[in-house]
Amino acid sequence: MKNRIHYSASLFLYFVLFCGLSPLSYSKIFLDYETDPLPLIKINFVLPAKEAFKVDTDNLGLKILEECFESGTLKFDKQKYQDLLASYGASLEISTGQSYQEVNLTFPLSGGKIPEGLIQLTKDSLEQPRITEETFERARKLLKANFISTLERDSSLLISAMNRYMGAKLFNFPFYETTTFDRVSISNVQDLHKNYYNNSNIWMGVIAPKELKEEIRKLSQRLFSNSGDIEEGMLETELKSGFMLPQTGKINPTFILIDKKDLAQIDYGFIRVSHQKKENQHELTDKIINYLLTRAGIDSIYGRKIRAEKGLAYQVSGIYTEYLDFPVISLFSNPQRSKQKEAVEVLSDLVKSTFDKADLINTLPDPFFNGKMLSYKNSERQDGATPDGRLHRRKDVATNDMSFDFYKSNIDSWNVSKTQATKRLTNFTKSSSMVMGVIGDANELEPLIKKSFPKYQLVKISYKDVLENTWLK
Repeated sequence: MKNRIHYSASLFLYFVLFCGLSPLSYSKIFLDYETDPLPLIKINFVLPAKEAFKVDTDNLGLKILEECFESGTLKFDKQKYQDLLASYGASLEISTGQSYQEVNLTFPLSGGKIPEGLIQLTKDSLEQPRITEETFERARKLLKANFISTLERDSSLLISAMNRYMGAKLFNFPFYETTTFDRVSISNVQDLHKNYYNNSNIWMGVIAPKELKEEIRKLSQRLFSNSGDIEEGMLETELKSGFMLPQTGKINPTFILIDKKDLAQIDYGFIRVSHQKKENQHELTDKIINYLLTRAGIDSIYGRKIRAEKGLAYQVSGIYTEYLDFPVISLFSNPQRSKQKEAVEVLSDLVKSTFDKADLINTLPDPFFNGKMLSYKNSERQDGATPDGRLHRRKDVATNDMSFDFYKSNIDSWNVSKTQATKRLTNFTKSSSMVMGVIGDANELEPLIKKSFPKYQLVKISYKDVLENTWLK
């Protein structure tokens, strides 16, 4: 009974503190409406962040806030909240990314109308998520357990190590670590909710019957009552996010060796980041290069070299194609430990032929290269073949994942030659930073790395230290 009284008191206090504030305020709403006769409504809101994180507790706080959104509202606990959504046949997802917050609402029409109760429930979800001592503590413990469990997920641990090194050295990004969980507070989460996505323009993508447009407009005004005008049509320019981190320098070629014994396979890869922000003139070429190298799957260049020709690994993929608007070329694979010597040699050959000699694409047989160009075009056609696909592409324009020039270009006119791709790779190499990584037995791998990558700075750490920040200093 004592704990229950304490919980009720904290909930009441939060009601007082929160509800005494004016509603969250936003600027203009850009309404992108895709008509579809099916009686199923899909609404996607995108809200840009105001600014970049300054401290690690904000970075972690945003993760906790996302968990609190899933915990219900101040009025309804998680079970009641989920029951109410189910009664409308609705799904509501609120994700809190670093650059944008996304709200996805899907529901069927009820008697040809949008359920009034669902609108209010969505509004409460956005404005009054269940940020209480109870939900905060639950989220903090859950996220800490998941964070620590990364130590047992080798692929995630490797990518985390390369990402942390690159982000810390190149962007001064404030990564959270184990001790951050003890320093983050409920006030961090409350402040993020009140301030992080406030005073921004909103992109609103909708798939719904044509006759519901006016009702959808009213719905958006209900959800964001302090917003400005609604402007209809496709947003042709980027929905500016305040989460912008400039590069603070460059990284010398670095190879991170993560020591972990008794593995049946090693995980390795690299992230190479350009020092020049992405430009529209290189957009198609960059997409083609990434498609050729990894995104074509098993039949990609790296997929063929590592998996099909050598039989070294089952998985070959890319990690990112860009990082904070800077183009990226990346690789992840999981070679067998029994073949790790050959795997490191193959990795060295791939890096040399991709970046140092830049002859990997130029020496491709014409039928293979032309086939990949056609395959990429067809995949893009398929992406835009449905209302969902078309709306997603237009959202990519709003979030700067795709330029408007690229969006409106005719797929049949797309053409990149091997010479153009090779020239782009050469210029990319001249102005980029390279971080490589491998996880496995350091005693076995260190001599292989030093032999194949003699010019790389070797950073050797225990796998237990990857998630901390001390090794980054």
